[in-house]
Amino acid sequence: METQVARLEFREAMARVCAPVNIVTTDGPAGRGGFTATAMCSVSDDPPTLLVCMNERSAQTGMFLANQRFCVNVLTQSHMHLAAKFAGAIRDMAERYDAARWQTMPSGMPALLDAIVSFDCEIGAVNKVGTHN
Repeated sequence: METQVARLEFREAMARVCAPVNIVTTDGPAGRGGFTATAMCSVSDDPPTLLVCMNERSAQTGMFLANQRFCVNVLTQSHMHLAAKFAGAIRDMAERYDAARWQTMPSGMPALLDAIVSFDCEIGAVNKVGTHN
């Protein structure tokens, strides 16, 4: 008989795992949005593919799905204040964006000017697993 790990134990354990912190941004017909994510990783280099996980209960889920494009901005230590804002410390999206300098990617997505790297992405597939897309 398998024993399932409690949700809280799993979350506490995963909080100890080092991962890059990213701000994921979008802009388009459905609006401009952005959130902080650590659930991002490379999937393949042929074709170049990455995975980003977003809670399906987020008020922004529909916007990201409708826009079909996003930008993953990998942060440095100096971006801690910005990561907090995009994690929900600030609800107003304009105020979040006003806290940093941005450039526009070829797709029209907002990219953090001083990010380690910014990935200009198009949604290829969406899968729901548990609470996340």
